[in-house]
Amino acid sequence: ICAMARLDGQVVGIVANQPQALAGVLDIEASEKAARFVQMCDAFNIPIITLLDVPGFLPGVDQEHGGIIRHGAKLLYAYCNATV
Repeated sequence: ICAMARLDGQVVGIVANQPQALAGVLDIEASEKAARFVQMCDAFNIPIITLLDVPGFLPGVDQEHGGIIRHGAKLLYAYCNATV
């Protein structure tokens, strides 16, 4: 879940996951979406609230051939480079 919200009038970005969907694992699409959202929040100086309970990346041949490690690394890179 990537969403914008207001807390006491301050705009914040929220990154969260739903552990009841796919046991909370990250797939390629989720990693890309979260990375873009974190980069957008950083570009506009929007604080980020992260609520995650992730056991890891989605296993499977399709995910591995699609480059799940590369896409997961983009998410980590986005968080590491964020200044908000």
